[in-house]
Amino acid sequence: MHNISIHITKQPLDVTLCQDFVNDPSCGAIALFVGTVRNATQNKQVKRLEFSAYEPMAVKEMSKIAKKALKKFDIHRIAIHHAVGTLDIGAV
Repeated sequence: MHNISIHITKQPLDVTLCQDFVNDPSCGAIALFVGTVRNATQNKQVKRLEFSAYEPMAVKEMSKIAKKALKKFDIHRIAIHHAVGTLDIGAV
């Protein structure tokens, strides 16, 4: 679908790429959610996170979520990008 961008990468995520994809002159806003690696969770220190994925299944499930969102909400485009590998504190 031309209004969905799904991407899994071992490279740092490019938030601008997502913003540019969802930008549409017929819309009055862009909503972004950018997750970051924090330094603690449940009072335990975090040094880094390690993400892995079975990419064919992950892409399929992310696509399902995107299609549901497009159908349910008045949005025109959606980008879901996720990093895999080792992510340090502050990484997106």
